[in-house]
Amino acid sequence: MKKSLMWIVGIAIILIAIIGFYVSNQNNVANTVKIGAVMPLTGFAGYWGQYAIKGMDLAVEDIKSDYGNESVILLVEDDQSDNNQAVTIANKFVSVDQVDVLYSEFSGLSAAISPIALSNNITLMYGAFNQKIISSNPLSIKSFIDYSKACKQYAEYAKANGVKKIAVVNELEDVVPYCIEEIKKEYSEDNIVLFENVVDNKDYRTLLLKIKAQNVDSILILMVEASSTNFIKQKAELGINAPLVCYRANCYTQKIIETFGDTILNNTIIYDVSVSDVFKEKFKEKYDLSGEDEIIPAAFAYNGLLSLFESARLCEDSKDATCIVNNIDSVKVKSSSFNNASFENRRLQIYLDFYKINNGNRIKIN
Repeated sequence: MKKSLMWIVGIAIILIAIIGFYVSNQNNVANTVKIGAVMPLTGFAGYWGQYAIKGMDLAVEDIKSDYGNESVILLVEDDQSDNNQAVTIANKFVSVDQVDVLYSEFSGLSAAISPIALSNNITLMYGAFNQKIISSNPLSIKSFIDYSKACKQYAEYAKANGVKKIAVVNELEDVVPYCIEEIKKEYSEDNIVLFENVVDNKDYRTLLLKIKAQNVDSILILMVEASSTNFIKQKAELGINAPLVCYRANCYTQKIIETFGDTILNNTIIYDVSVSDVFKEKFKEKYDLSGEDEIIPAAFAYNGLLSLFESARLCEDSKDATCIVNNIDSVKVKSSSFNNASFENRRLQIYLDFYKINNGNRIKIN
């Protein structure tokens, strides 16, 4: 009798386990998060997008390992760094593929598709400097560094180290107001020289001569890599000694270092994020790549996609954009690619390290 009872109990336990697994698997299928990534894999932003997509692929692998193969679907199309192409892809993702969320990179490209996401009640996560998107679109999440924080950190350092006058050169959409606001907390308007809405025409000589005439002590440039390359070259040709201040991925890439060598970049101050050693090893093992130019775009995309997925997973309906954006500030990813990062008010908050370049060596200054 006891043996029969034990058999019955054992069979019941097995059946419960099977049913539980089945229900769990069905829930995973029902709650599949479908992500449409509008990515610049070619064109002027291709240098970033081609590695960001590798970070997204790593994130998808980790998600499927933790939650099952049906937990996430990632669709990727190349916007060719073109706003019109980005709009076409976003419309297709929404109307044809019926994605739950959209992901994009770069300010102009993200700004172009933000109205599409908002009008269709779809969450947009974007990896870009642009802060106007987050203000105009309540269903958006900003997953890139905040320039206001970078400018604040630099202004505090500059003031403490005797920098009297700063030039700010901006070509990035909707960045400079937030940057200047932070610099003004340390400097009067008379000591800030602003050159806004600069367009890369490959010739910055006139602009640089105007900067030289202002006798500034440092030049903070808000530019992408291609523009920075021309700016650095022409600054050196004109013998302008005021040091540059810039985001490493835009002005101190391997391509720029190989083009100019170390001497031309002496005294440049760069700032960057701190990527975790765990992610560096994971990325290197998967792709056999270990350079900053490859790892950092991947790290941002990896962290963004994991955070986006976890936020959507907590919602009963993965298309519930309001639920997703409400979750983002509290979500904790299992393995972040950064040492110190979180979301606050739908914005990625991440500590930035500042370095001064001295004959190819980086000297940490904060």
